[in-house]
Amino acid sequence: MPRYRMTLSGPVQFTEAEEAAADAEELEFFRQNKRAELKSAYESTLSADIDYNSKTYSATKERRELLSEILSVGSVPEGMYLIDVNGDQNPMTYADIQAIGQALLSR
Repeated sequence: MPRYRMTLSGPVQFTEAEEAAADAEELEFFRQNKRAELKSAYESTLSADIDYNSKTYSATKERRELLSEILSVGSVPEGMYLIDVNGDQNPMTYADIQAIGQALLSR
């Protein structure tokens, strides 16, 4: 379907070059919107709470960074705990931290 642009003397049909430029501009607009949509969905999925041992833990960027730091050390001190989304302290072993990390990676 031909496209038209308005001029003072009335509508004028696009040239092939104008049509191609308009198509490219429209395509870029849709690409940018899709990228933003995918980025938002990715960040939402990444930050979604995680369930482990019948408890739900926050998976915000800060929490993921904390888990990464704990895992890089290779052990946890006696009495280590994580606070779930209800504010309860839950004792954690290094294996528990690894399991939560694996659950985060596998989604």
